Amino acid sequence: MKNIDDEIQATQTKIEQLTHRQDRLVSKLKVEERKKRTRRLIERGAILESVIGNATDFSNEQIQTLLIEIFAVDFVRAKAEKLRQSTEGVENPLV
Repeated sequence: MKNIDDEIQATQTKIEQLTHRQDRLVSKLKVEERKKRTRRLIERGAILESVIGNATDFSNEQIQTLLIEIFAVDFVRAKAEKLRQSTEGVENPLV
């Protein structure tokens, strides 16, 4: 009986270790995803500022309003969708 109890305890310990390892891996994945998102946001902000020559003169609300107005135009929405579809799965469509 003692042998079975020892095996149960060892298995429970192993389960706890694996659970903690899983938690660490999930946490690591979240950190990596957050870093990727941050990098993407910084890069896109830099692109936006390079396209809008005096972007620093605009508030965030003005930039948002400008983008909403631009993408409200059917022609622009259609162009954006066409670009998205034609470059689907391509890492850098400009190369």
